[in-house]
Amino acid sequence: MVNNTDAITRLALPKGKMLGRTAIFLDAIGLGFDDYNSKTRIYRMQSQKFPSLSAKMLNERDIPVQVAIGNYDTGICSSDWLQEIQARYAASRVIKIADLGFDRSEIYMACSAKSKLTITEMTASSNIWRIVTEYPALAEAAANRMRLKRFRIFPVWGSAEAYLPENADLAVLKVTDENALQSMNLRGINKIADSSACIIANSDSLQSGDYSSILERFTSGINLKTKPWQGEEPSKPAINNDFTVQINKGNVWLALADGHQQSHTTSFLEKTGIKLDGYSKENLRRRPSCDLKWLDIKVIRPQDMPQQVANGNFDLAITGKDWLLDHLYQFPSSPVMELVDLGFGWVRIVA
Repeated sequence: MVNNTDAITRLALPKGKMLGRTAIFLDAIGLGFDDYNSKTRIYRMQSQKFPSLSAKMLNERDIPVQVAIGNYDTGICSSDWLQEIQARYAASRVIKIADLGFDRSEIYMACSAKSKLTITEMTASSNIWRIVTEYPALAEAAANRMRLKRFRIFPVWGSAEAYLPENADLAVLKVTDENALQSMNLRGINKIADSSACIIANSDSLQSGDYSSILERFTSGINLKTKPWQGEEPSKPAINNDFTVQINKGNVWLALADGHQQSHTTSFLEKTGIKLDGYSKENLRRRPSCDLKWLDIKVIRPQDMPQQVANGNFDLAITGKDWLLDHLYQFPSSPVMELVDLGFGWVRIVA
């Protein structure tokens, strides 16, 4: 029975890889939304069964932030993003209320598989350790716990493994297990945290409103003997991160995009006559080879390219104009500039 006195509940739901299993969980506890699926174009949803319950789809990493500031009362995300915001803001009002038992993974500090680094050596050294990561707060906390004397953290949107060893000494990244590091040509130095899908809530919301009907549904799912959302998860093959490609000093470094921009970039490069090996959907490597001996290439996230060019890690990059403008608005004196509009990969930015 619906309790009409329940407080209005705003639920943040993840897009992307967690969507399918989250939808199964919600259906199993009677909180499913018809429009919550991978094909939907509707991001705001209203529950037909619980008039007080509404939901919105967000990028997973944004959910703990939005719940913490009170824009949403509850949310579902991986606990790595929850731990990141809690490490950054110890007084944050977001708390974990239940573990859903899927999307299990581990966060490691790792180095190149060819590196001989040890924690003892790192602690004793006065070197400035370059750490690249999606989790800057967790990385900083780990570096402090390890008592590293000097380090610099370089935040990225993803693909942290691509930067070792040329552009970073260490990466803090999420993997399914330590074996997954080996497939990336990395070696784990320090396990920082475990992660899995979880339900989170704003602690102020829980204290000020009656969310009993929704919380009872969550509890009923946790207590189920059979949990269909916890089935075996197919592993996604890692992008080849081979370090054996010969790097020539003085060469021009070009950054190419992974993700949805890859196909557009591939088509453009084919028209230029540049021949690449390792930059196709069937054969994607972090360091594709090229028929131009003076050119070295690395595949990274397009969001990170303006910052990486500004830092001097790359000479050229093919990225979106939106990411370039975003970078220049933040850093007006940045040395990065647009050379040419390539005319593909159009997107619409809305507010």
